[in-house]
Amino acid sequence: MKKSSIINELRAERKELDQIIRAADNRLHKAPEGNVRIIRHRQGHQFYLRMSGNDKSGKYIPVAEHDKARALMQKRYDQQIKAAAEKQRAALDRFLKGYDPEILKTIYTSMSDVRRESIIPAQISDQEFIRQWEQAEYVRKGFKEGTVEHYTSKNERVRSKSEVMIADALRRAGIPYHYERPLKLGNDTLHPDFTILRVEDRCELLWEHLGRMDDKGYCQKALRRIREYEKDGIYPGIHLIITMETSDCPINLSIINHVIKLYCM
Repeated sequence: MKKSSIINELRAERKELDQIIRAADNRLHKAPEGNVRIIRHRQGHQFYLRMSGNDKSGKYIPVAEHDKARALMQKRYDQQIKAAAEKQRAALDRFLKGYDPEILKTIYTSMSDVRRESIIPAQISDQEFIRQWEQAEYVRKGFKEGTVEHYTSKNERVRSKSEVMIADALRRAGIPYHYERPLKLGNDTLHPDFTILRVEDRCELLWEHLGRMDDKGYCQKALRRIREYEKDGIYPGIHLIITMETSDCPINLSIINHVIKLYCM
């Protein structure tokens, strides 16, 4: 799980505890005085109102006033739930105050270059991880002579205008990617359109853009490609992003940005 997600979930839980405490307080302000004593009687129960701890027996609550007995039972529950919620909230506050998910990384980055060169770090900063990931060398697929040339804003050649849109959108969002980095699956080597680094949990995602879905032969080839991913445990919607278009229904920047926000950030 992403560390930021853990923090967000804990903060959301703290907010929920606040709401529970406030609701219990509101009910307790309206609750009747005393507490209820319950005795099993025949096939049911009898209720007695006790006004103090010294009152061992209590005053019998007739059936017509059982709403009062229920209110007293709710009162007891609210007292317990409020105390438990306050204890949990205090524990969360102590944890959130003392927890720093970045502290292990900053120890390494705060050292001099000489020291860092001699150390195997337990964790490195996101910036250093990105730098190392982006500098990894790989051999891209070549381009057939005479094919139309398309270039991204960082002067990287891709195969279509749609891939230019995707690459530039990823760059604007600060999402690291490799274009057509080879991927070995069994005996085959595929070249996913984009291999993306989701920095928050340092997870690699693959993005295949299927740009000619109105071509039957292309569709069959694309389906076989997806099946190859699935055989290796790479499923759409988890570690594989798939976008599609036809000549009559092209992809647009709004869709691309939504996909990036949904999967890559």
